[in-house]
Formats: sequence, structure tokens, C-alpha cells
Amino acid sequence: MKIAYTGTIFFYQKFGGISRYFTEIVKIIDAKAKIVAPINKNIYLKNIGLEKKNSFYFKKVPHFYLLKKINNFLTNQVIKYYKPDIVHETYYSDNVKNLVKYKKVLTIYDLIHEKFKDNFFKNKLNEKQKILEYIDHFICISEQTKKDFLNYYKVPSEKVSVVYLGGNHLETINYNETPIFNEPYILYIGSREKYKNFRILIEALNKIQTKGISVVCFGGEKISKKEISENKSNIKINKIYGNDLTLLNLIKNAECFVNTSIYEGFSIPNLEAMMNDCPIICSDIPVFREICGVAASYFDEKNSEELAYKIDKLINSKDIRYNLIKNGNLRSKKFNWKACAKSTLEIYQNVLDK
Repeated sequence: MKIAYTGTIFFYQKFGGISRYFTEIVKIIDAKAKIVAPINKNIYLKNIGLEKKNSFYFKKVPHFYLLKKINNFLTNQVIKYYKPDIVHETYYSDNVKNLVKYKKVLTIYDLIHEKFKDNFFKNKLNEKQKILEYIDHFICISEQTKKDFLNYYKVPSEKVSVVYLGGNHLETINYNETPIFNEPYILYIGSREKYKNFRILIEALNKIQTKGISVVCFGGEKISKKEISENKSNIKINKIYGNDLTLLNLIKNAECFVNTSIYEGFSIPNLEAMMNDCPIICSDIPVFREICGVAASYFDEKNSEELAYKIDKLINSKDIRYNLIKNGNLRSKKFNWKACAKSTLEIYQNVLDK
């Protein structure tokens, strides 16, 4: 079996959960597999062997329409030469209509745009539906995502499968580092915009009783003037960027990891925390319950007082911390990239057998 992964997500994403997903499974998958990303800016892809990719890395890739068309043209030429049995589209590209001779799989990550219907995406829903019509099978990254997907789109349920992502990519790092921050801190990872609901953590900071604590935000946007003005507490919000080693250092030395999202399709950061002895406090939403089970402390995503209480309680209780870490270690064994790759390969084979 030969599999080609399109370069769509690698054209747009420098790093992040989706590109992490594809670079991890392509390293493991027991078949001839190649990521076709002629023009890309992705950091993870740089660490993939040449036999597993067709790519040219650029530090910056502007999202010009013409450049996207060139990238699609080059992608199609490589795929035509490679002659795969399966094409796995990595992120909702209308270029799939030019790949009609191949069996196609698409991963559905979440239904954020559909649920929140921002003005930009209102005009894109019909375009997305047209893309879906070219796909032979869909992979959803959680049961909640599958439920949402079938709710919004007219797709036969037999064409939809659930495959959980992994979170064990950090275990390959040879970690022996001194802590980046010496003072106790709450860790937050990734974007803080809109549905990420970071404001609830800012509100909670004003109510936390524990002294000498700070917040460290890894990745995402710069701390805005609005965020600074809304933080009325004495708790400092620090901003840091870095690589996987930096991320691992922050996870291993944090008092806790806080995830405030009001909606997700999955959550790789939750897994990263569970797998590296960092207790989790997260919003009480269905997908987090599905992924974390009893390995997290949950709070009402609208209740900053409850979040502050959960943070104080966790930081000041060795028993709560111990139990969350223990449960996290056990729960996280269910989610690994080897299992993800194996299940994905089985889906490819089922598609070809039909």
C-alpha cells in the first residue's frame, strides 16, 4: 500500500497539533507513506527523513492565493508520479477535486467554525460541504467530534471512524534540564483567543489565595494590553516560546496545567501533561471528560471562582496532586501514536477493500 499525505496543513501551520499528528504517524506507519508538501514552513516536517517526504522548507510562507495554487499544482504532479493507493487530505483543500482517481481520506479535527459561526466562515460552509463530497472516508479524532460532524453534515455514519491521537512524542527527548522558572507556576499552552476562554483564568487570578504563584503561557499570541489590564491581581503572567524541550521542561516543573477551552475536538496538551506527571485542571466539557476521565480536575468554564478554588486546592494538597498524576499516567496509556498509526492503516485498507 502506498499513501500520500497532502501538504495543505504544512503550508499553513508552522507547528501545532494537526501537523504534529501527521508527522508522528508517518514515522510509524507500516506502509510506503510520503508527506507531499512542496512549499511549507513546518518545523516538525524538518525532522522527517527524506524517504518520508517531498518538501521544501521556507522560514515564512505568505498565504497568497497564487502561491497556494502553485503549491497545489506541485502537489498534484508529485502525487501523479508517486501513484498512491490512498491520498490523505490534511486540511480541507478544494484541491481534492483534482485527485478524483485516488481513494481519499480526510481527518475531521473539530467543528469550531460551525459551532461558533464566525462571519468569515458563514460563507465557507457550502464550500466545505462540496469538499466533503469528494472524500471516501472520514476520520474523527474523538467520539464528540464524530457526533458534532454528523450533526452538521449529511454524511453516512458508516463512512466515519474514530481514531484517537497520541501524546507520547515528548518521551523521545533526553530530558535532564534545570527548571526554566524557579518560582511555582500555573502552565497554560497555546492560543488564548476566543473559544480558548483564557479570560476565565485571568478572572480566577484575582481570586486565588495561594501566594508566590505565577502563570507561564507557552506559545500562542503575545500578551495583549487588554489581558494585562484585566489582570488585577499580583500574579504575573509570563510569556515564553520554544521547542519541545522547552515545552517538556515547563510541563514537568509546573504546579498544574490549566486548559480553559469551551470547545475542542481533542486535546494533545492534556495528554502531554498526563504523560509527564503534570496534574490537569480543565473546563468541564464532553471531549475533556472523554479523553481525561478521572485524570483531571474539572471546573465550570463560566465560573472563575470555581477555577480559583480548584487551583488553590490542588497546589495545597499533596494527595490531590498525587492522585491526578497517578490517574493521568494510567489514562494516558490509551493514547499513543503507534495505536493511532495502526488504526489509521486499518481504515486505509478497509477503504481499498470496498
